[in-house]
Amino acid sequence: MNGNPVSFFTALEHERLQTVGVTNGYEGVAVYVFCENENDIDVAKKAVAQNNQSRVCVAIPRNPISVYDAIFTIKALESDWFKKQSQNFSPYEKAEEKKIRDEAMKVLAEAKAGYFSNSKMYWFGINGVEIPVQEGKRHDAANRVIQEHYGSKRNTFGHNEFNKVHINLSGQVRAIFKEAGDILCDFSQPIRVNWSWPDNRGGTKYLRKCFVDHQALRVLTVEGDTRYLEAEKDINKFRTALPAYAKLLEDLAALEGKGQANLLQFLKPFFEDYGQGEIAVTLFLLLARRFYGDSLRFKREPNNLTDIQFASTDDMLALVQGQYPSTVIIFEPVSAEDQTYFAKITQIFTNKPAPAGKVYTIREAYQAAVNWWDSLPIIARSLGFYSGDEKSLAEIFSQAKTKDLFRFIKYDLMEMLGQIPGETLTSEKITHIEVHLKAFKATAETIQASVEDQILAQVGDIFGAPSHLDVDIQEAFKNWYNGLSSIQKDPYGTYHNNDSKPLVKYTAYANIRELLFKTLPEAYSLGSVDTWTSNFVSTLLRRIQSGKKHIETNAPQISKLKVDFTNALSQRGNQVTYQGELVLDADTEDGQGIIYYTEDGSDPTTSEQRQKLTPGDTLTIKGNHRVKLVAVDEKGNYTAVRTVEAIDELEKHKIVRPAQKTAFDETITFVFPKNKEAARITLLSLFSELAESGLYADNELRQAVLRALDEIEK
Repeated sequence: MNGNPVSFFTALEHERLQTVGVTNGYEGVAVYVFCENENDIDVAKKAVAQNNQSRVCVAIPRNPISVYDAIFTIKALESDWFKKQSQNFSPYEKAEEKKIRDEAMKVLAEAKAGYFSNSKMYWFGINGVEIPVQEGKRHDAANRVIQEHYGSKRNTFGHNEFNKVHINLSGQVRAIFKEAGDILCDFSQPIRVNWSWPDNRGGTKYLRKCFVDHQALRVLTVEGDTRYLEAEKDINKFRTALPAYAKLLEDLAALEGKGQANLLQFLKPFFEDYGQGEIAVTLFLLLARRFYGDSLRFKREPNNLTDIQFASTDDMLALVQGQYPSTVIIFEPVSAEDQTYFAKITQIFTNKPAPAGKVYTIREAYQAAVNWWDSLPIIARSLGFYSGDEKSLAEIFSQAKTKDLFRFIKYDLMEMLGQIPGETLTSEKITHIEVHLKAFKATAETIQASVEDQILAQVGDIFGAPSHLDVDIQEAFKNWYNGLSSIQKDPYGTYHNNDSKPLVKYTAYANIRELLFKTLPEAYSLGSVDTWTSNFVSTLLRRIQSGKKHIETNAPQISKLKVDFTNALSQRGNQVTYQGELVLDADTEDGQGIIYYTEDGSDPTTSEQRQKLTPGDTLTIKGNHRVKLVAVDEKGNYTAVRTVEAIDELEKHKIVRPAQKTAFDETITFVFPKNKEAARITLLSLFSELAESGLYADNELRQAVLRALDEIEK
């Protein structure tokens, strides 16, 4: 072996050790020695004295049992030479061949029965020591060797499958075992077993009969037939009944501070020295996860960032069976204070209070933090929008997916929050962590809104909005655009540059936020605000301001529209007040072109209701009207539309019934006149409404008015 001579018994043990802990493994070797005569028996007894392996036992017949002649006979009959010769045998010769074959097979069958009978064999163990066996128990020698080896290390209670080292794990056996393991896998709820379940349920067959009955699981609460269980923390309570499980827990704890350990090497003693099978070891490991919680972790490869997530029993069974030989196990203690810290992180980043009795895992804390970070817009995950300690925290969060979750939560994040990893977490330290994480979270969640507020405020200033409210900025934008000439509005005008064109191309002012935070930034190749990775506020504002100025100063000029008024009482912005009649004088600066106007509020550049004026013409307005005027040159270029809100001050003295008449009393509001002209308007409107009401016949209204005047004069 490895170039060195070894004994036969050492070679057998070496071969066995290569299979320990895997599906086709075995616990010992039984050697049967063929002895044809007394001399063979003496030689065998001398050789067995050289056996230096406790797991090798040797069977030597008490009296010679001949097998060689029968074996050689069968081999001869099966040889190619004989088969060829026998093709030409006569019936008699074939009958003789069969007789010889049957006699040889009978000898071998009797020899087999003899070798497998303890009444005809002596059994010897290590150093040739005889193993006393019961003649009626065929496997007694193997049982005694295994019992001698395992001693008190095996489970002390009987069980059909749990205690078997080798078992066909399929069908119903596997289904029942899997159900038990799946209950242990589900960390989202307590271990729950219904006491009314039959024996063919995993909760009964394994969790109750193996673990509850032998104190590895203890009952927390009872609800009817249902028992809520948790792992018993006092190892001494189950050390006698489940010595392998107790040893496994102690060996896991001994890994503290030692880094990663290969799982198969770690489990080897539990197969080799404790005689446990796949079912027991798998359930032990799943229960150990309940015992130690986040302290116990598994990685499929030593360099993997993420720990193995056990969604079902099959995940752990695959490791126990050696399907992933590189799997490592890690033990790093997690305290009650750590669990409080995990709970705080989870609650902060999920905005959910903890249910009563809920114990959060480090994975839940990690997942809550990572999911929250992922839910933020790109702008809030970009380091350029943070400063100071919050920038360092943002950097930690941005690296979370490339970090081992244990290291991220227990080391990197804690250290960034001013704590020393490994030191005990006090309530004051946890409060400090909570305050800083909440402040960081608030900052991250308001970054986009803060940037957008800056844009709104400064755009409002650029366009002269009276406030930074959306509606005022929207109106300011709209007024600016409406004040442009058709040449300035033309998005295909050759005078445009990259700053100016988007301002007249995108004019959907109804959603001013979409315009300022998405449409215009994308038009300027900055991307929508929520996707910014750098602060482009100043760049965006500079381009908007530059584009606005370019439109106002570089677009080709056309003769401006000039509007003057006769009889106007006052002018304020677009609003002009008068009494009785307003004369509007419309002209262009060069006296050229055509002027179009509308009195129904429609756009004079396109409306079918528009009417034409020649520059220098006048327009007489009576009553309240919204007049819109625009000038157009010979090339078809329009000036900005001018709107005139003409308000006849006398109109407020009119008595006007509502257009929708009702059967109820009508309330009419008007301003009482203070001069004769106003009084005339009031009287005229009253008489007009009475005439239209149908209350009076042809001359009745006139007579009623005259009678009223007569009564006043009396």
